[in-house]
This record gives sequence, C-alpha cells and structure tokens, in this order.
Amino acid sequence: MILDRQDLPSLWDYTHGLFLIGSLVFSLILFGLIICWHEGLISTLIFVDKSRLCFAIGFLFFVGLVHCAIRTIYLSSQINIAFNVINKCKSKSNSLNIENEQVKVGDEKVPVNSLFGNYLASLKNISERTDDTINSSNTVDILIARTKGSHDIGWFLVDVLLKLGLMGTIVGFVLMLGSVANAETLNVDTMQNILQQMSLGMGTALFTTLTGLTCSLLLGLQYLVLDKGADKLIEQILEFSDTGLE
Repeated sequence: MILDRQDLPSLWDYTHGLFLIGSLVFSLILFGLIICWHEGLISTLIFVDKSRLCFAIGFLFFVGLVHCAIRTIYLSSQINIAFNVINKCKSKSNSLNIENEQVKVGDEKVPVNSLFGNYLASLKNISERTDDTINSSNTVDILIARTKGSHDIGWFLVDVLLKLGLMGTIVGFVLMLGSVANAETLNVDTMQNILQQMSLGMGTALFTTLTGLTCSLLLGLQYLVLDKGADKLIEQILEFSDTGLE
C-alpha cells in the first residue's frame, strides 16, 4: 500500500505540535548562540562595537524570545483544548449548550475561559438574541484579535532590531569619518592611529548590522511559527463551528 503525501500527518497534527515546533526553533537558536560563544564571536562583538547598540539589540532579542515562549505555551494549550474536543466530536452532529456557566458540545465540556469555549459561548448568545447588534462576523474578528493580537508587539520588535542594525551602520561610518576629520597632521604615527580608528568604526558598522539582521531574522522565524499556530487554531475552530454543530 502506497501512502499519499497528503495522508501523512504533519507535526501540527500532533498534541502540542506548536510547542514542539517552537521548542525545536528555540533549541536551534540556543545551539547557534553556544557555538558563537565558543568560537569567540560574541566576545569579539562586545570588544569591537563602540556604539554599544549590540547590547540593546541583544536585550530586545531576549525580550522577544521570552514573549515568544509565553505565547507558544499559551497557544499550544489552546490548540490542545480545541483539538481534543473536535476530534471527539468529529463525524457527528453536536448540539451546543451552556449549562451552569459550562460550554458543552454534545457530551464534551469546553473550558469557557479558553479561546474555543469563549467563541462557542458567543455563537450561542448570538443564536439566542433577537436583535442584530451582534453578528457572527464580529465574533470571528474578536476571535482573531484574541488569538493573534499580541503578536503585533513581536513583529514591532523584529522591525526595531532591523532598524537598530542599520543605525549601527551609520554610527560606524560616523566614527570612521570622525577619525579622519580630527587628524591635524598626516605622518606615519597619525596614519596608523587613523587606520586603527577607522577599522574600529568599520567593525562597529559591520558587526551591529550583522547582529541586527541575524536577530531580526531569528525572531521573525519564531513569530512566523506563532502566526502559523494561531492560523491553524482559528481554521479548526471556524471549520468545526460551520460543520460540526447543529
């Protein structure tokens, strides 16, 4: 029997798939940092960067990683709640009820404080209302905002890291030009001093740019995984609400 590629489960289909993928990406980033430290690249960066922008880039990168970790754990738990209920209620029609502040899909209970439970409770309230003050499209917008709202902070950090790297380029060239402008005489000793200061300025420009670009790409990869997990959760919730409920 030959399996079609579409029949093979992806990592997203496993329990806590988002957490597994996020942990894999984080482990690769940590491994790369350890290699850079072992090879002396980080100590060289600290010595060469006279603008100290790399410290700001590193701090913001760490803040972004912490935020990614928190969001990964939260979204992974929300995906797990939704997937468990959806898999148990698959291939049958299920009634949606709210009893004693508990959301029930058929015989399965859904935590009302979860994204899935909150969305189902909103659908139930809409079906029981007689006015048109709330509609399903507004509920979908609220679901998307609650699922992906704080990711804008992460993408802002990604853009800031890139801009700080480019700012380091400008600062490095300013240091290079300043070493030439401050020279009063041009003899052998002065030229050696100018070349040394120009090399430090060039090192500042290149290292800050490299650090900003690298951190921006790595953090962007983390938030890309988060957005993919959020999209997967929203897709499953909307599909189930359209086809799995009476």
